Amino acid sequence: MARGGQSLGRRKAAAREPMVPADCDLRDLPGVLLDRTLSTSTLAAVASAEEFRGAILLYLAAYEEVPAGSLPDDPRVLAFKARIPNERWSASAETVLRGWELCADGRYYHPVTAEKVLGAWIGRLTSRARSALGNAARWGREIDAADIQRQLEEAAAALARLAPDSPILAKLKTSRSDPARNARAIPQGNPDGLPAGSQAKGEGLDKGPSHNSAHVIELGSARG
Repeated sequence: MARGGQSLGRRKAAAREPMVPADCDLRDLPGVLLDRTLSTSTLAAVASAEEFRGAILLYLAAYEEVPAGSLPDDPRVLAFKARIPNERWSASAETVLRGWELCADGRYYHPVTAEKVLGAWIGRLTSRARSALGNAARWGREIDAADIQRQLEEAAAALARLAPDSPILAKLKTSRSDPARNARAIPQGNPDGLPAGSQAKGEGLDKGPSHNSAHVIELGSARG
């Protein structure tokens, strides 16, 4: 278990790969997912009221970070985000950070939070792909969805390492549709006659995750 004030230098050799891709950004997510077993967890059993509140605040704060679901390795920042006075943080850090692990990028990740973040991120990316393909068909333009495909592959690989039996991965693998497969060229600028504010300009693609769309992209390398 990583401790809130422990130096990264002494742990770097043993640190694992970050649990979430570096570009995962869910800061405009309208809501977050917390595990419903928190109320009966070991954390709830051993933490003081202040520590339990601090742990919940850190779960919420992690969604505001990039990568989403991570926390910085800075005890002063962690204490502030947990709303625990600095003078009490060192005594509470191990309990508040229960389950969090310091990874090779120098940030903390929690496997349960990371799994939920990856599900939301995959849903968002597949929604973007569908919107881009819909706009391409509407305006008769070819697109290059390679970047979205790369992000999906990275997210699926990260999820496979954390939760190889995730139903999201099963949907990705069994899908027969890949809207990014035949895309070839991204339209540049504002195509003639394309209304300002169209999704083809990248606006309106980030309204929130679409968990039900996670089956749209087929990623054969999800477990790579």
